Amino acid sequence: MSEQVLNLELELLDDAVFSERAASVGAHAGLDYVPGSALLGWAARHLYASLDACDAWLLFHSGKVRFGNALPLTANGLIAYPSPLSLHFHKSKKWREEDGRARPDTLLNLARATMPGGEQWQQLRNTWLTSDGSTHQPTRELSMKTAIDPSTGRAAQSQLYGYDALRAGQRFVARIEVDADVSESLFGRLCEVFADTIAHLGRSRSSQYGRITCRLREQIAPPACDDAAPSRELLLWLLSDMAILRDGRPVFAPCPEDLGLPSGRLVRERSFIRARAFSPYNTHRRTPDIERQLIMAGSVLFF
Repeated sequence: MSEQVLNLELELLDDAVFSERAASVGAHAGLDYVPGSALLGWAARHLYASLDACDAWLLFHSGKVRFGNALPLTANGLIAYPSPLSLHFHKSKKWREEDGRARPDTLLNLARATMPGGEQWQQLRNTWLTSDGSTHQPTRELSMKTAIDPSTGRAAQSQLYGYDALRAGQRFVARIEVDADVSESLFGRLCEVFADTIAHLGRSRSSQYGRITCRLREQIAPPACDDAAPSRELLLWLLSDMAILRDGRPVFAPCPEDLGLPSGRLVRERSFIRARAFSPYNTHRRTPDIERQLIMAGSVLFF
């Protein structure tokens, strides 16, 4: 029996808030995708109490079911992926056309090339790329709000806050992978949770945010890669954040063994790695979980 895959298409009916961090103070930066943890939480909300202990562990804790991030879907139906951090553009040249298509002659992949001397190049960040070379940027809406003092009916002192939300109307696609040893009946129950339903995801779900339609869709093709001759080099492009622990401590310059690869070494001068830290909020316990340190999506690892 082969691996089972659940492909989802999400459409935002309302603005949706997915913050980079769960802190309640300071400026909030929003994610420009729907995190897989939100999909896991929605499934757990509808299934956990009805499952026995073994099935609940298998579905939500064993690692045999992997809830991927929902990546942006362009107007012409292409999936957008986080731009690899090895890409740099010439600061004095326009690197994309008016229609959003990237110009290859103005981009340099420093995982494979050497930066020319005497020229200024800048790392391409916060951009999404499609398989046809187009760029995409999910639209976001920043709104400021304030708590109301119930005793006066006026704005409460020092209670101004803001939400950086994904704007309604956008579409995203997600992939949920299920190992072959998970029963078909359990996989079927997972499908029922997401089939033609309206989910409430993200922050401030009880007010104006977070209604998202979920529907099953056909197989999602992975990014195309050119066939290459056998090589002792391996180039990894992270399409989602990666958490690596070694002896209980986070690792930001992984060894091949950390990824289950045979012997080799990380070529640091051709790798491009960014990291971030956050503490996910646990709604059931009403408190943040322990802080996690991650290698960010878009990072490039050259072994």
